[in-house]
Parts: sequence; structure tokens; C-alpha cells
Amino acid sequence: MTGIIIFICTTLCGFLCGKFIQKGVLQRQQLFSDVVRYVALLKINVQGKQKELRQFNAEFAQNCSQVFADYLSESKLPQMNALQKKLVADFFGNLDCVSGNELLQHMEMFETQFADCLKDCDAEAKKSSVYVKTGLLLGAMAGILFL
Repeated sequence: MTGIIIFICTTLCGFLCGKFIQKGVLQRQQLFSDVVRYVALLKINVQGKQKELRQFNAEFAQNCSQVFADYLSESKLPQMNALQKKLVADFFGNLDCVSGNELLQHMEMFETQFADCLKDCDAEAKKSSVYVKTGLLLGAMAGILFL
């Protein structure tokens, strides 16, 4: 009887680990898709409307994913690799440029890098269901070993 309980628990733990990893992958994809949209809309704002950055961030936070809204308000990032964290931190750390032209140059410099990250995250997100299945399988295998 305890063997069955151990098997069920390890299978459940494997499944939950897979869901956790899948959630992180999908959050990264949401974050980078919103960052790409943010850069495009901020370029339009700098060239045309010229709203203050705080006002622009507040309006954008209402129409984006919760992951990006959390970053705008609390600087809270989902699980990411170090290069992606540094890229996002460098971009948002240097948004207080002196002039609109400097800000446009800053955004153009990061725009292609964010697009590349989004492309990588999209490819990884398409495969994200594999993490759940793999976690379930590894949990079941661990449960069988403990029987």
C-alpha cells in the first residue's frame, strides 16, 4: 500500500515540476512579446504623442500581460537566463536618456535583440508541453524505482 502511495506522490511531484518549468517558459514568451510591443509603441510615442514615461508605462501596463505589468511596477522578472535578465535590465535601466533622439537610438539598439529573444522563446513555448509529459514520466520512473 505504501508503495502505491509513494508511486502516486513521485508521479505527482514530477508532473508539478514539469508544470512549473512550462509556466516559466510561457511567462518568458509573454514578457518578450510585450517588450517588443512596448518598444514599438514607445518609439511611436517619442516620435509623435510624447507622453511622459510614467504615464506611458501606466497606460501600457493596463493592456499587457500580468508578467510585464509586474515588471513595470515592481521590477519582478520571471525565471530567465542571465543574458535575458541583463538585456531587459540594461534596456529599462537606460530609458532616462536626455533627448528623444538618444532614446530612439537606444530603442533601435535593443529592438533586434528583443526580437531575437522573442523568436527563441516562441520556439521554446511551442515545445513547452513536453516539459509536463517529461516530468510526469520521470516522476513515474522514480516511483517505480522506489517500489
